[in-house]
Amino acid sequence: MEVDQKVTDWKKNLDKRLVDSFSIAMIRDQEGRPENISLIYKNIEKNVDLFLWTFEHYGFPDGQKIGRLGNDDVFIAMPTLLSHMIGSKKYPEFRKKLFEYVKSGHCSPQEYALMSDTYDYYRNTAVRYSLRNNDKDSVRINRNRKSIGLPSIKHSSKIRKDKMKKNDSYSFY
Repeated sequence: MEVDQKVTDWKKNLDKRLVDSFSIAMIRDQEGRPENISLIYKNIEKNVDLFLWTFEHYGFPDGQKIGRLGNDDVFIAMPTLLSHMIGSKKYPEFRKKLFEYVKSGHCSPQEYALMSDTYDYYRNTAVRYSLRNNDKDSVRINRNRKSIGLPSIKHSSKIRKDKMKKNDSYSFY
């Protein structure tokens, strides 16, 4: 019962204004995808403005401020929202501000790296962190990963393999 009470108290302390705003942003983010390009870019600009306003007034909208489920159980997929901001005219400003939140520990390095790699991928440039893509320049990538607190490619692989082994040990088959 104690855990249930803590969860209830935590939910009460979420910022309702931000929960409302990011619930709307998540729904808006998916409108028109993938066909209506003009609507998609219009919504990206609205969402990047919401992020920049939120950064200025509240800081990074992490799970402690907005949780993961918004209004009507809308899943607030922060990595998706962040990655879609690469389409904004304000992306350079957005990325710079987000990097400050990575350094302060308010934004996860994985979310930042995913957004940055997505940007690099669509610009057909060398990816910085290689979260999704394989890149031959592991020395450069490992240096970039270290700079934001991510483990090296080799260490990440070992972590994934260990996790898979652990998950397999619970198999009932």
